[in-house]
Amino acid sequence: MKFTTIKKLGLAVAAFGLTTVLGACGNEAEAENTQASQNEITAPEETTANDSRSLVIYSNALNDARSAWLEDIARDAGFELSLLAIGGGDLPNRLITERNNPIADVVFGLNHVAFETLKANDVLSPFTPVWADEIPNGWNDPEGYYHALTQLAITLVYNKAVLDETTAPTDWTDLWEREEFRGQYFINNNLGGATIRMAMASILVRYRDDNGIYGVSEEGWNAMRSFFEHGIVGSQDEFFQSLVDEVTPIVTLWTGGIIQREEEFGVNVGIVTPEIGAPFIIESISIVNGTQNRELAEEFINWFGSAEIQTKWSQEFYQVPANSIARPNAPEAMERLLDGVFPQDIDWEFVTENIDNWMTKIELDIMP
Repeated sequence: MKFTTIKKLGLAVAAFGLTTVLGACGNEAEAENTQASQNEITAPEETTANDSRSLVIYSNALNDARSAWLEDIARDAGFELSLLAIGGGDLPNRLITERNNPIADVVFGLNHVAFETLKANDVLSPFTPVWADEIPNGWNDPEGYYHALTQLAITLVYNKAVLDETTAPTDWTDLWEREEFRGQYFINNNLGGATIRMAMASILVRYRDDNGIYGVSEEGWNAMRSFFEHGIVGSQDEFFQSLVDEVTPIVTLWTGGIIQREEEFGVNVGIVTPEIGAPFIIESISIVNGTQNRELAEEFINWFGSAEIQTKWSQEFYQVPANSIARPNAPEAMERLLDGVFPQDIDWEFVTENIDNWMTKIELDIMP
């Protein structure tokens, strides 16, 4: 990756990192990244006292064959992993429910909104990995409860066989305000995924009104109603095929999942770059409070977040590493994905305080 791009990304997320620090004082998230809304991929197996190298790991970033890859490479390093993939919105609830009898040893992939929620609910245990100093200032939790792994943006993408830069939407608001885009975009019906939650948040924060319902003006809630009214609502496992089939040539996707899907489906997509910016997300990792495998969990985090493994992770799954040593080794193709995309100015503390209420209202009062 060229230095200019690295510098641009670093500056972009520096602003995000500052809001992370500020938001940490109040009480996030999937982007999929992950940002990945999905069911279990690999259910955690029961461990016994003889499984001295076994860890249970929860994540919302285990789609796209990542589970098998991570299990294999971790086994070579001496870890036996039981992985549970859960959407980024549902995962914090799962961990909070299990707080008094934790099953997971490690959690990764969530963004700082979700991690702040977990931190406030005493789900996390502080730990400083050996690679912590290799992360840009402001990206790790200042109290050491979670540490950054990857960076991504939540974007609208379109099928270039149907639209181009002159005919594609220029912002989310175009989807429901402009007639030609009505019925042409896909909305995930599972609000338990981090990507859809952050996309919804990026819309609602534009209509902030401290006297409104959950801090959003009536105009904002009407905009959200129009968004759902004029979109095609369906299952997460249908969304990209719908773009490929040109049924809904516009979908929401996190940047880390674009190139892999282009290669898998044989399609080229364009990225919408709103003037207001896009939500930039930092995915992190943490130890679950109460784990009986504390020493092994620390060892795993030291290994997984290292520059060596994050370089392999980024190259295999087109990620942008938070680790400053691994970052220059990220795939060159990621450069074009974030060309022209910059972070939307979002009060993440405001999002953290309201995101669950927003999703509940959308599910009960707005979704068809």
